[in-house]
Amino acid sequence: MIENLALVGPEPATRQRLHAMLTTSTASVYRIGRGAVPLPVTATFDPSDQPGSRSLLDWFEREVLDGRRDAVLVVDDWALCEEQDAGLDFVVQWIAAFGPRRGMRVVVTAREWDEIPRRVRTLVTRS
Repeated sequence: MIENLALVGPEPATRQRLHAMLTTSTASVYRIGRGAVPLPVTATFDPSDQPGSRSLLDWFEREVLDGRRDAVLVVDDWALCEEQDAGLDFVVQWIAAFGPRRGMRVVVTAREWDEIPRRVRTLVTRS
């Protein structure tokens, strides 16, 4: 099972690790990120699609409360996604804190560890 995780490093390297991890997962995977990246995901939203991205985050928050899913939220390129949604860190922090007990996990990618806010870094394992 995937745990809360941060994949940090240059984009090609994090992309390869993310793809390898997701192809072995049995969970439903939902991504907020840019570009047509061939990742095994159920759905993907461009961060500039704020209504779509926010709807996905709201769904994760509801599902964490209900605890009925095995699902992974991928925030692909933290800096880009946070630029589009200033409140992203609070929502991801909440999902990362309360989701794992209910089958919900968070994976974030970033070029640098310090791009990820401390409140989120404390809840993810760096890889």
